[in-house]
Amino acid sequence: MKNFFKMAGVFGLTCVLAALVIPFIPHSAAAAVMPWDSLPMLALIGGIATRVVPKTRQQLYALAYPETANQPEAISHILFDSQTFTSASTTTLTFFATQQSDPTLGNLDQAGAFTDPNWFELHNWGLDVLQDGSAIVGVTETGIADDIQKIMLVGRPVFTFVMSNKRYGPYPLSFLHSSGGVQAVIAAGNTAATGNIQFANNSFPDGGWNWRGNVIIPPKVGFKVEVQWSAAQTLAAGNPVLRMWNAGVLHRRVL
Repeated sequence: MKNFFKMAGVFGLTCVLAALVIPFIPHSAAAAVMPWDSLPMLALIGGIATRVVPKTRQQLYALAYPETANQPEAISHILFDSQTFTSASTTTLTFFATQQSDPTLGNLDQAGAFTDPNWFELHNWGLDVLQDGSAIVGVTETGIADDIQKIMLVGRPVFTFVMSNKRYGPYPLSFLHSSGGVQAVIAAGNTAATGNIQFANNSFPDGGWNWRGNVIIPPKVGFKVEVQWSAAQTLAAGNPVLRMWNAGVLHRRVL
């Protein structure tokens, strides 16, 4: 018991020190040491998510009234694309190879590349399974929760990022988690008549697998993401849309 209180005291002191020190660490220096975006708890403890940096009037004026039209700016940006996983059929999917006409399915401004002069830093990878809950009659494991298990693990899926014929991967698709939404909750009965109602999500929304901006997508350079499964997976809840996303930094002209 004494050791427990001692450990609790050390943890509490660590949290206090983190809250006092972390907000004063320059963001560039902090990012070089730890992938802050993938550590939401540390971000909350240290106040990084709501860090406010004061600016002089001269800095504000320069940001609001650029001297030239092609002056660069950098903004937080989420690049995403969606593809449909067809039950008992899909074994490969390719993301970002085409431009989506529906803005809710993707936001790449041209097929397979950024327009000039846009540059994109790859930071946090993730994947959402856009599927509603499912009502299952009978005592069975089938449903949306089981479907996500098959999509992310049972089919042994891997993804590969390809840029200008240079390949990064393959990596297990299970490293890509959701951006948010409902966590898995199952209401189940103990008889065949009651069945169960399922809602599920692809893992915990932890901010994504962080590449720390070490890979840059230049303008007018082709890129895509290929996903491959070992075999087709039969799903109970239909054909879900998979949304792949990357939260990074977009460098573009200010006007």
